[in-house]
Amino acid sequence: MMDRFFFGSAESSMWPPVDIFENEGFIVYEADVPGAEPEDITVKVVGELLIIEGKRRELPEESKAVNYICIERTARSFRRVLAIPAPVDVLSATSLYERGVLTVRFAKIQNRVHCIPVKRGDNEMSLRLKREVVDNDRTE
Repeated sequence: MMDRFFFGSAESSMWPPVDIFENEGFIVYEADVPGAEPEDITVKVVGELLIIEGKRRELPEESKAVNYICIERTARSFRRVLAIPAPVDVLSATSLYERGVLTVRFAKIQNRVHCIPVKRGDNEMSLRLKREVVDNDRTE
């Protein structure tokens, strides 16, 4: 089950390959997406999931004039859905595409404990509220 979240769903391919690591208070994702252009890549967070999707473009027209013997670098769409393994600050996230590698970085949020004070109830107020509830139940 955890592999599905970290390595994509069963119906998706394993492309692009992604490395995930922690570094000095950050969660970092590095995805190999050679041949893609930054404007063709979308990075978004939905709940606790990072979604990377995009496409590699077709070969340029001038390349099509060549008599290819073999073509393995084809245009393709891609989509990876990856779990975010720790609480992160989504609003401070950054992404950078350089030399065929997309890097997405999130600052981790430290779990903070917030204590909520418990106040003593006003017994007279409690009795009044109970009477109102009982009176409302009788009229309905």
